[in-house]
Amino acid sequence: MKKTGILFFILLSILRGRAQNDNLVSKNFKFKDGVYLQFEHFQKNQPTALWDSLDARLATNPQTLQMYVELIKFKNRPDSIELHKVWCVVIDGIPYVKLPKESQKNAATMFTGMVLRGKLCYFQYDEIEERLVPMSAYIPQTGQPYITKNVLQKREVVREKLVKFESGEMYDFTLSNFKELIQEDKDLLSTVNALKPKEISEKLFKCLLIYNDRNPVYLK
Repeated sequence: MKKTGILFFILLSILRGRAQNDNLVSKNFKFKDGVYLQFEHFQKNQPTALWDSLDARLATNPQTLQMYVELIKFKNRPDSIELHKVWCVVIDGIPYVKLPKESQKNAATMFTGMVLRGKLCYFQYDEIEERLVPMSAYIPQTGQPYITKNVLQKREVVREKLVKFESGEMYDFTLSNFKELIQEDKDLLSTVNALKPKEISEKLFKCLLIYNDRNPVYLK
């Protein structure tokens, strides 16, 4: 009886460990395909609607992992899903997060792939930034400016974002924000604080990987 009881508890421990591993949101965790209207659904890996019940018009760019969605509607029903209410869609296990409102520039709604999953999820996207830049015309004889006007200048920039899996809060992936988010990991925080300015762009993402490995997070 004693051996049977011990074997039972060993088996129970193994099953619990497997269940926990299945719920571990690792960097390559595959979510269930479908549409997630709320972040809480994403935390539980429970799509609001599965693709089998939907029709969609969308296009993806495999190189940039950016997606443009024109329409998502239920099959055999006239009503469409309001895209501004969607948090993300998942295709082949990869979440595509809807970009912030200020980054939506086209008629189609833009989403981008969440390339890293974990306690701090990461995604990035390209954006055309417009800004007014003062430009001057000069007098050839003297080299002095005689007129200055603001000219609209466009340039492509990369936006990097972090999402706290436990709350859904979204942050720019900056040094200051990252340090604020990893306060409980004192050793890693010390490492990040010791980074030299020229090392930040190269090593900050590696530190993010380390943080997620050290600080596991699970489906709700």
